[in-house]
Amino acid sequence: MSLNVVAYKIEAYYSIFGDLLNYIRPFDLGAFQATAGEILKRERSGPTKLAETALQAFKAAHSWQATQSRFLQALVSFEAQPAQPLVAP
Repeated sequence: MSLNVVAYKIEAYYSIFGDLLNYIRPFDLGAFQATAGEILKRERSGPTKLAETALQAFKAAHSWQATQSRFLQALVSFEAQPAQPLVAP
């Protein structure tokens, strides 16, 4: 089960949200309407269950602590590279 979010199927979204969203082709109004309608029907029919393990994994991977760690690792990797002189084109 996914979150009740419809998103364009763009690699950047999938790399962050994985299977948590409902993806459609970009700019496909018919697919957007159909997917949103399915979500509304599903929600109105009663409680739905989200895959709790997937949601917890997402929260852990994108917590402030995890994001800070990745950011600091990026800074360290930049510091390890030799500085390149700026050259005018």
